[in-house]
Amino acid sequence: MAIGLFCGISLIVLAHYLRKNYRSFSSVLAGGGIAIFYFTIAFAFHQYHLLSQTAAFIIMVVITSFAITLSVLYDRLELAVIASVGGFITPFLVSTGEGNYIVLFTYLIILNSGLLALAFFKRWFPINVIALFFTELIFGGWLAKTLFEETPKVSFPLALLFATVFYLVFVGMNTVYQLKNKQDFKRFDYSLLLLLNASYFAAGMLLLGRVHGGQYQGLFTLSIGLINLAMAWWFFHLRQQYKNLVYLLIGLTLTFISLAVPVQLHGHAITLFWSVEFVLLFWLYQRSRIQLFFYSSLLIAILAIISMLMDWSQVALNDSSALVLIYSNIQGLVTNIVAVASFIAYTLLLKKENQQLPGAFTKKILTQISWMIAAVIGYLTAIYGVNTLFRNQSNYEIPNVYHRLITELCVAAIIILFKRGKATAYSWPVAGGVTCYLLYHLFSMPMIFGLRDGVLNGVYPAIHLAMHWATVIFILYLIYVSARIVSKTPVPYISLPRLSWVLSILLLIFFSQEAQHLFVSLAYKPDNIQYAKDQYEKAVMTIVWGVCSFGLMWLGMRYKFKTLRIISLSIFCVALLKLFFLDLANVSEGGKIAAFTLLGILLLIISFMYQKLKKIIIDDRP
Repeated sequence: MAIGLFCGISLIVLAHYLRKNYRSFSSVLAGGGIAIFYFTIAFAFHQYHLLSQTAAFIIMVVITSFAITLSVLYDRLELAVIASVGGFITPFLVSTGEGNYIVLFTYLIILNSGLLALAFFKRWFPINVIALFFTELIFGGWLAKTLFEETPKVSFPLALLFATVFYLVFVGMNTVYQLKNKQDFKRFDYSLLLLLNASYFAAGMLLLGRVHGGQYQGLFTLSIGLINLAMAWWFFHLRQQYKNLVYLLIGLTLTFISLAVPVQLHGHAITLFWSVEFVLLFWLYQRSRIQLFFYSSLLIAILAIISMLMDWSQVALNDSSALVLIYSNIQGLVTNIVAVASFIAYTLLLKKENQQLPGAFTKKILTQISWMIAAVIGYLTAIYGVNTLFRNQSNYEIPNVYHRLITELCVAAIIILFKRGKATAYSWPVAGGVTCYLLYHLFSMPMIFGLRDGVLNGVYPAIHLAMHWATVIFILYLIYVSARIVSKTPVPYISLPRLSWVLSILLLIFFSQEAQHLFVSLAYKPDNIQYAKDQYEKAVMTIVWGVCSFGLMWLGMRYKFKTLRIISLSIFCVALLKLFFLDLANVSEGGKIAAFTLLGILLLIISFMYQKLKKIIIDDRP
């Protein structure tokens, strides 16, 4: 052992004398001497038992300190690398397998503190990397071994305290030299900061997962965000050249604060927080013009929508109601309202924006998307709010009435919106909204039939059928308003005659069905609903078609629109065919002869009228 120490000292002394003329060779000699010191002390402890564990440990600490001092004096990175590597392998060289993590981590803190002092004088990237690598390797290995034990005899809060000290020491190690010398931070520094934050977060989450069921994990995540926020504020007030580092720290702050919400909170609380956060981030962007705030606001807005959809799907899957629900309590309702208010607030902030937005985003597109999202969420909130109120119903016969009423109000809102200002020039949303509602109304007919029969048979309160008639009157008014708008501003890409054919057919079906509801309701007697339906289909429906044909003819002549007159004659012809081939199917032979005789006379009259009025019908003259 004495020979080993003598050789090490000899190499160090020789390196000292050769340091000026042979710098590289002297570094090799000094590094070899330090390595001999480490292995000599290790052999003295393990092989020959000349030293106790404590004495060997202290001597190796002294060797490490000496090597670090020598590297600074000689300004040699190689010596610092050897010293740092030797310092990290020292615990293993003197280990007896007892596994005292408190002593081990205390030593690592002392060693890293020494390397922090070294970083104050020298900007040696390899030293920082070596220190972080060995610290994560040792701490991570211990943590993995501990977590796999069934009953680990460790204090997890104390281990988290050690991890926190490591985190702060390495933050200082990667910033102290730049701050002292007022130098810029490089990409390498940013990468180390990102790795350091990710490692600390992972270690903390694993440790706190064993403390009270992980109930402090969200608070821990928030604390990391606040630490980065404090550093961002500090660097922001130091020098303008640290702008990129400030952006990185702000990004880390936003990341950890956003992560704290799903970690600590659950369900609607996550959506509430993110809905408010993305508006706040955009407001901060407008105040600071930091682009990171703008992009973060878009990301958090997307996360808020995803969180809301997850909340809705969870309620829909877990609720036992026959109706589909997306929220089942006042908390869910408030969450949806806050989400709508957030997107409206986002839109209002966008309207006040007087500068070009970052990237490929434009103010107009984002405003339209935000308005649309707010409208969709508000509409779905109202629709499924009806389901929540009638959640005890076994079908949609009653809720459908109020679904249609809400939809009509939305169509009315569209009409009002596009009647204001320059938006009047675009009539396709008006025509499209009314057409879609008519289709929705027609597809709802089975439920309307069930509601009508249920009210007539005393199963449902009559107020719901009255609300149905209110929706009918309302949609007739909306059709009238939209027709006036479309007549002044035709729908682009769709010819007015084709649109007239589509709407006329839909309206014919609409009036036919609603007239049946009215006839059956007025002619109702106990157990005669089916008889009233048959009577309507054989006689009254043909009359309704004739009235519709007359109305279209009047409109066509009133507004000099040939297409409506052609549609009117087409409907009248179909009504006649229905009358003679379907309605009179069960009439006697004499009745049929009389009917067909009348049909022949009627066709002669129509032929005479065609000759007299063909200029009006074909040439489109009044």
